[in-house]
Amino acid sequence: MKSRYFPFIGSVLLFVAWFAVSQKSSAQASERGRAEFAYAVDQNSNAIFGFNLDANGALSPLTTPSFPTGSAPNGVAVDPRGRFVYVVNLVSNDVSGYAIAKDGTLSPVPGSPFPAGSGPGWITVDPTGRFVYVANCAALCSGSG
Repeated sequence: MKSRYFPFIGSVLLFVAWFAVSQKSSAQASERGRAEFAYAVDQNSNAIFGFNLDANGALSPLTTPSFPTGSAPNGVAVDPRGRFVYVVNLVSNDVSGYAIAKDGTLSPVPGSPFPAGSGPGWITVDPTGRFVYVANCAALCSGSG
């Protein structure tokens, strides 16, 4: 099972790093003056890892580098304002939501984790930050269909 999900981890990390870098450009333009972070999930440890994003694009682990998620986290999305991060958990069929502190550490939002149907595999936040969308893959992701 570990080898089947390994490609997803690398893809998620690359997407999150790209997303964080693209957010950095818009953050500089908006002059919000907030530190930038990147987040990646690891299905083997059921955790989300946080990184500081330096001005040159280098990643370094946060002081508290990881936070627990549900079973088999598969995707991660940050809201456009950089206040919340959401993780879809493929096996536990839910979404973990976290508030992002000024130092990048995460704390669960009230009510988290949220039910997400069978096999939530992908997640995104709409441009206004008001809605979180989850796509489910159910039997397709489990290998049974």
